[in-house]
Amino acid sequence: MIVVFVIGVLAAVAIPGFRNYRLRALTAEAVLDLNKLVTGAVVYYQADHVAPDGTTLPRQFPGNTTTGVELEESLAGLLVVDCACRPRGKCDGGHPIWGSDFWMALKFAKPNAHVYLSEARVPMPLLGPLGGLLGPLPPPQFTASDIGDLDCDGRRSRFVRIVTVDPATSDPVIGQMGTVNAGE
Repeated sequence: MIVVFVIGVLAAVAIPGFRNYRLRALTAEAVLDLNKLVTGAVVYYQADHVAPDGTTLPRQFPGNTTTGVELEESLAGLLVVDCACRPRGKCDGGHPIWGSDFWMALKFAKPNAHVYLSEARVPMPLLGPLGGLLGPLPPPQFTASDIGDLDCDGRRSRFVRIVTVDPATSDPVIGQMGTVNAGE
């Protein structure tokens, strides 16, 4: 009876500790992904870009709204099955999506198995009739996210970092990481 009690106490202590350790490790994956995405966006923004006719283009983030999550959904024609909920508990690395111009411009890829689906967004300004802008042009913005349902309960964790541009200096400003349902 004492042996059963001791095993029960050890399990009560070890299982939550293991869960917390696992969540910290998974959070580290998201933080590393976001740092790579944000760094790639800032480097791209600060680089000189030239149009085919040789004119210098204004500073910009990669001009596309393609995202990893949306592309996987459209390729599969189904709802995305979160990486942690797949049979191996991870998505396979080396997906062809990472070879697209958008992700190559960010110098971002996931060659190894991973738990989070990465997403990057560059909002485009709204154009009015005949190409006129509707109001003043907002400063450029880049949003990076890592999304995943870590315990397969239908609630996704989302880690987000946003890069904006200071209108006064035209320098990129990297925001703090935000989370929604972290550890879910």
